[in-house]
Amino acid sequence: MGETSERGTPSLPRYVAIADTLAARWSSLVPNSLVDSETQIAASFDINRQTAREVLKELERRNLVRRIVGRGTFTALKLAYPIERGRPPRFRRVVAEAGYSHEIVLASVRWQRETSSRPRTLISERLVAVEGLVAAFATDVFVEPIGAEVVDAVRSGASIFETLQELGARPWRRRATVSTGQPDRSVAARLGYATGPPLTWNLRSETINAATGEALHHSDTWIRSDVFDVGITLDFPPDEPAAAPGQG
Repeated sequence: MGETSERGTPSLPRYVAIADTLAARWSSLVPNSLVDSETQIAASFDINRQTAREVLKELERRNLVRRIVGRGTFTALKLAYPIERGRPPRFRRVVAEAGYSHEIVLASVRWQRETSSRPRTLISERLVAVEGLVAAFATDVFVEPIGAEVVDAVRSGASIFETLQELGARPWRRRATVSTGQPDRSVAARLGYATGPPLTWNLRSETINAATGEALHHSDTWIRSDVFDVGITLDFPPDEPAAAPGQG
């Protein structure tokens, strides 16, 4: 007989109870470890394949595992992606510091025509993979004249930050907005989600030239939550001291 303690309750479906058990069991495994298949889970817990499938879907929803067609199910990478004062988000640095390799797959580079209210704009879309697994989809926007200066480097997949530095700019990530949501179907498909995607990190940022204040680059990036664990640290200045009696 297989394990039978994860029976569930009227308020807790059995597949959720089993997912809880496996989440605890697999928490000590190193990232990207191969774990049990549907067939193995079904045999271990004496359940049918459909319930085993729901167990793995539940673990996917929690961003604890990643299922890859033809390869199996693996524990999530969950690379730490800190965003804090003095440390603006930089994808390449995060991956390198974690000891992993990345690859940029260029999806498209196109120009958007000039209008009466907007200069000509270079738009690139990139898929980024970590250890061969799709990890993020980024849309980058450059207005003229900077677009014409970076187009070749962007097309080759070079680092945007380093390219801007080589052009003599002082790139400064002036603003970054981080949220979670569900990308549209087109982006979800590029990120490798076969069904409705779980909550996914969305990072929007604006980069300017610190020397001139000129806008250089806007980015809108969707980041798989099973690959990166984004952590945001905010520093708050102390409150203004209260005015002394008679001085307010």
